[in-house]
Amino acid sequence: MNDAEKIILSSGIQLSFKQGDFLYRKGQHPDYVFYIKDGSVELKDGQKNTKVLKNKKYFLGLEEMLLEKEHPYTVRVLEHSIFLIFEKSLIDALIHEHTDIRRYFMMSICNQLEESDKTFE
Repeated sequence: MNDAEKIILSSGIQLSFKQGDFLYRKGQHPDYVFYIKDGSVELKDGQKNTKVLKNKKYFLGLEEMLLEKEHPYTVRVLEHSIFLIFEKSLIDALIHEHTDIRRYFMMSICNQLEESDKTFE
């Protein structure tokens, strides 16, 4: 774990969600970024496309928050899960205070896009 990651993860608020809870729905404006610390979620895009993330360290909503766009999918918790939650103001403050954090977030988005077979724009 590098220094930027340590700063980010120590800044989040840890919350537990139970099976069936929704983190957000497609079309909503992002108010929070969720980091999956432990557990699993299902992402649905409103079509027939579904992706499951199980025990994967992953930021949900980061790209939408940074690019100020609506969520392209609905996220539902599949089992009791633990998340770190970050408000937009905290994300903005971290980015402005630490150049390494801006780079870390951009690399996280690129890695997640690569995993989902999307193209980089």
